[in-house]
Amino acid sequence: MKTLFKRTIATALLSLCFSVVAQEQIFSTAKNAYFELKAIVQTTNGGTNDVGTNVVETNAVVGTNVVRITNKDILAALNATGDFNFDKKAKLLLRSVDSGIPFFVVRESGANVGTNNEVDVSDTLIVTEPDDAVHGRNSMVNWGIWNCTLNGGGGTDFNFFGLTILHTGVIRTDNGGKLLRTVNLSSTGSGPGHVDGETAQFSGRIFANHGRLD
Repeated sequence: MKTLFKRTIATALLSLCFSVVAQEQIFSTAKNAYFELKAIVQTTNGGTNDVGTNVVETNAVVGTNVVRITNKDILAALNATGDFNFDKKAKLLLRSVDSGIPFFVVRESGANVGTNNEVDVSDTLIVTEPDDAVHGRNSMVNWGIWNCTLNGGGGTDFNFFGLTILHTGVIRTDNGGKLLRTVNLSSTGSGPGHVDGETAQFSGRIFANHGRLD
């Protein structure tokens, strides 16, 4: 009877151990990230100063240019800090650990999937959430205000505030399990900054999709 009792206790402890390990498993998910911003840029000579290759409109009366800001410009601003050397085919991702607020990383072109092939740029391209999000039924849709700050080089920076809508979905794990995580999101808003050193006001959206475990 004592032997049976000891085996029962040992089995219970082993089961508890496995349960704790399973609960403590950390899952990291990634989404492809995209910038679709428009910057109204103050020019110094009546609107004729070309402040970038993405100028889509010039207004000579008020002395402004309207400039598109996309992933290519974000990567260029990161490179201009002198801390990075990404090529034009590098991928911008939003990574999240266990449903935490995501952070930006860059995966070099041709690199294999996995965090060992990513460069964390979250000290330069920063996401913060000033206050708690509002959660829909079962947290399948959530709303929050995000502040995305770029402290780029080459005189390009911004402080962008956006109403962010996050959609939850199922992400499958390697062992056939299921995670409920954000699979896509969109942050629409505006904020001040600079383009090539000139004062600018930004508007548009930052969005991410194709949430997966990798």
